[in-house]
Amino acid sequence: MQPWLKSGLIGALALIIINLVGLIPLAGCCTFPLTLIAFFVVGLLAASWMEAPRTAGSAAGQGALAALIAGVVSGILALLIALVQTSLTDMSFYMQQIPPEVREQMFQATGIEPNVLFGIGGGAIFGSLCCGVEILLAVALGAFGGAIYAAIRSD
Repeated sequence: MQPWLKSGLIGALALIIINLVGLIPLAGCCTFPLTLIAFFVVGLLAASWMEAPRTAGSAAGQGALAALIAGVVSGILALLIALVQTSLTDMSFYMQQIPPEVREQMFQATGIEPNVLFGIGGGAIFGSLCCGVEILLAVALGAFGGAIYAAIRSD
């Protein structure tokens, strides 16, 4: 098995656990930094399992691929969690907190009904955006972790 695939699958498993821990109230505050650390560590793992000699470029590529796998799995799981949470939440309370004039301005500015932005549609839109950003962060941090490991231990 390729080093990037093995470390990517291990990282995906770790990130699934981190995402599930994020469902616990107040523990969710700690999961974002843990996610970033996990992406970096996935890059380190991919570079450490490469055959010697390691160059920073090849190790960064392996780390980026491994973190990409972990990031896609984590991002899709986070998107599914967001969709389930928004479908189970009664958003009418939150909609009543927004003055009618502001709701009308939101509709005129975006052309999207405010009910859609605060319901499952909003969860899908913003969850997809967060998934994309998470994947970009994963690739960057995985490549960084792989390059750092190769720079320290090239043998």
